[in-house]
Amino acid sequence: MSFPCGGSATLQWLDAPPGEAVNQAIPLLRSLEAIDAAGKVTARGRAMARLPLHPRLAHMVLAAKAFGLGKTAALLAAMAGERDPLRLRDADIRPRLALLERGQGSPAVFRIREAARQIGRLADEAGEAPPRASLEITEEEQAGVLLALAYPDRIAQKRSRGSYRMVNGRGGFLEGADPLSDEPVLAVGAVNGGSGNVRIWQAAPLSRETVAGLYRAQFTEAEEVVWDSREQAVAARKRVSFGAFIMEETPLKSGDASLADRVAQAVLAGVREIGPACLPWTDELHQWRLRVGLLRSVDGDGGWPDVSEEVLMGELEGWLAPFLPGISRRSQFSKIDLAAALHALLPWSQQRALDAMAPTHMKVPSGSSVRLAYEATAEGIVPVLAVKLQELFGMQESPVIAGGKVPVLVHLLSPAGRPLQITRDLKGFWKNGYPAVRAEMRGRYPKHPWPEDPLAALPTRLTNRRLQNRS
Repeated sequence: MSFPCGGSATLQWLDAPPGEAVNQAIPLLRSLEAIDAAGKVTARGRAMARLPLHPRLAHMVLAAKAFGLGKTAALLAAMAGERDPLRLRDADIRPRLALLERGQGSPAVFRIREAARQIGRLADEAGEAPPRASLEITEEEQAGVLLALAYPDRIAQKRSRGSYRMVNGRGGFLEGADPLSDEPVLAVGAVNGGSGNVRIWQAAPLSRETVAGLYRAQFTEAEEVVWDSREQAVAARKRVSFGAFIMEETPLKSGDASLADRVAQAVLAGVREIGPACLPWTDELHQWRLRVGLLRSVDGDGGWPDVSEEVLMGELEGWLAPFLPGISRRSQFSKIDLAAALHALLPWSQQRALDAMAPTHMKVPSGSSVRLAYEATAEGIVPVLAVKLQELFGMQESPVIAGGKVPVLVHLLSPAGRPLQITRDLKGFWKNGYPAVRAEMRGRYPKHPWPEDPLAALPTRLTNRRLQNRS
């Protein structure tokens, strides 16, 4: 017997089950050994069908024979059918089983024991007699093994006190100060909650070694090199997993030739996650990016690369990855040679053209080399020259860059460094604006030259006295 090639949809149902339920049932039946990889019903599956139990419990009762736990498994299956009539406060299922095995207590105990006898008899008649298992089970773990046989997808690993993650990836928690709250591994039976983090009602402890003995064939090994957001570092490890349950985790050896590339890719993922501000930007590099951007806009690309923040972050593999050897955590980002990485985007000819057409400094009539500041505005990238007014005496035309295509915005400063005028029309300022500025400033700064004719005056950074001393 097997499922048809078309799946459950080809069966003649009186009421078809939901597709999602069928999709969940088939992997579960495989894990319970009821069907094989091809969907054919196994000997275990046929024996399970003879028991009036949920497939989980039927599998547990039959598999328990191999461990000599058939009677205890029957009690557990009968108790599950009664929805925990013993109503003990803690989640630990072992006291419940002990009470049932003693046969003392309420009528519910005797009812469960009678149901267990019937289950045991039907299991014996089911016809499957599995060979004795080689795994040795301690008395303390017997209940955990039985729950693990019925609910392999609910074997749970401790995350924090009372909080667990199960093989199926779901979270679970124990209420209050439950005695099981510090157990590293739990086999979980009954839970409450349809989705998300569920409350664990019944469970028993289990060791990792026993989990491995039961389900080693379902373990997977994978190498993982990822950015760990919490640690702000690359995690390079080999994991042995059972679903979402991490059985073993060991760091990868740094000598692996391919590891460096994977670490670099993980670092790039971290950069994207944190954002561009995590890189060691300097004011000079921000200015470099604006200078390149200005020439790109003026030349209609002209071969200049797009160094906008959006494009740089989208193309990290191409320009930043080669400069990441030895970098594996955020605290090391300051060691990245970001200047070299960015400058490598330009061939030598463009690097020379950049310095000539969008210079970092401009020589003014006084002889000073004054820094140009490039600013991103709504109008585009604007070069700004902030300079003391007296240093531009005699300069009639406003300065330009980029082969004369881009006028420089001049900030004319007072001797105290405060802006007196902002202009792109220097000639117009000398004619129309300077007289008013001179009238106001000559009394405020009498030690500095304020000639009537600035175009005929000597440009200078000096005061009147120092000028006289020089002459």
